[in-house]
Amino acid sequence: MSLIQKRFVSFKNNLTKIKNKEPLGMLSLIVIIFLDIFVLSVLFTGLADHTKQLTSPSHYAPQTCHEVFIKQNWTPENKLDQLQELILSDYYDRRHSPTIDIKRMQPKCQEFYENVEKIKADPLLIKFFLQRRSLQEESNQLNRKAASRKPVTDNTLLTDISREEYLNKHPAISATTKAETDKLEILTSKIDKINYEIYNKQEVKNLFQVITSWDSKQRQEFIDDIEAFEQWYKYKELGWQMLFLIPLLLIFYLWNHRSLKKESGLQVLISTHLLVIIAIPIFIKIIELVLELIPKHFLKKLFQALTALHLVAIWHYILILLSVLVAIFLIYIIQKKLFNKKRLQQKRLSNSSCIECGKKLPDNVKFCPFCGKQQVETCSECKIETYICGDFCINCGDKRDNDAVEL
Repeated sequence: MSLIQKRFVSFKNNLTKIKNKEPLGMLSLIVIIFLDIFVLSVLFTGLADHTKQLTSPSHYAPQTCHEVFIKQNWTPENKLDQLQELILSDYYDRRHSPTIDIKRMQPKCQEFYENVEKIKADPLLIKFFLQRRSLQEESNQLNRKAASRKPVTDNTLLTDISREEYLNKHPAISATTKAETDKLEILTSKIDKINYEIYNKQEVKNLFQVITSWDSKQRQEFIDDIEAFEQWYKYKELGWQMLFLIPLLLIFYLWNHRSLKKESGLQVLISTHLLVIIAIPIFIKIIELVLELIPKHFLKKLFQALTALHLVAIWHYILILLSVLVAIFLIYIIQKKLFNKKRLQQKRLSNSSCIECGKKLPDNVKFCPFCGKQQVETCSECKIETYICGDFCINCGDKRDNDAVEL
């Protein structure tokens, strides 16, 4: 048996047995499985909590920052509405919103959010925004009512003059329309006054100054900074996560190594399982990095071309094909080195089964009664029959240099 085979068998025994001759009972196996599941869930939870301490791209440049400085969606016409939505969404959901660490943001985003926080801290401005939204909702409701009646007049195919005659013939409709029009004018006037008050507040002026004092060069520098941060974040994230996982891996490895030396069966069993469990998130994180690294760095142009042609699915097809090829290669190596024909035959021999068909044999038979395959041959040393697949003669103990029997 090769060194690789011996190590594999030893590792497998460490996972399934307390000692070589003491296999796990069913209840003990259930306890081990529950331990594995619990530790794995704690690992992923701890990994997520640990990673949160690292500044993520969404924290470094929040979505609102992208809207303001990259997409430039805050126009002179809608910037007050955008600000109102930003302020009041946090005002109503403050208990559930996580605290934003402004100091960890990109400098321009930091400047923007510092001014937003000053606006949130002004009770009068909050009051203005609440009143403004209430008036807007009332105004929108009136407009919807007017729009719902418009098809009725439109279906009459009336001109402006005939429409006036139509309203004169229906004084109730005319009165309602006039009242709604007057109310809309009053609401619009109130909104304009509140807009004036908000625009004249220094905190709002400072915020809009941050948005408007922005040229194309600064915008490009901002975009480059965000892209560079996102590009390196995956590597920082992996390094940060390894700081969490590697110490645990070392602890479990040292515990396992010490337990093996002391031949402490139960500790060997537990520590070996923990080594496998800690290896799972490490393997997953490395795979994630590779999948991120290959398309965006080594095959960047190919990936960009597929994206431009809306053929990104091809990239995933390639990944699936590569994974299948790698799996075929690994299975081939495992079967050749760990589970080769000779090993399979010896396993069947240890179970008193036929080395060819694997069926259970009666005691002391030379040929399989099911397939007729010969099971014994003459030892070259003592000239007495011994099992074909054995490494040693059962009579004289001589080391036999036999290969796998063709099945």
